[in-house]
Amino acid sequence: MLSFSVAIPAPYMTSEEYARFTGMTHRTVKDWITQGKIITAPKVKKGETPMVNVIAMTEKASREANQILGHAA
Repeated sequence: MLSFSVAIPAPYMTSEEYARFTGMTHRTVKDWITQGKIITAPKVKKGETPMVNVIAMTEKASREANQILGHAA
């Protein structure tokens, strides 16, 4: 079983904040959001700023790590 602790500064971040947090360029983050590689919260209103769901991204990374390491999910 894989066990770890991660300090997440906020459950949701703007694409700019997420880019700084991950060290990615803002352009890459925006492209990955468009491609569905980065999970965002559903927009409530048209034109609303997309918010990266950091909790969901952390969970996704955890599942992928378990799969790579051959651990049961």
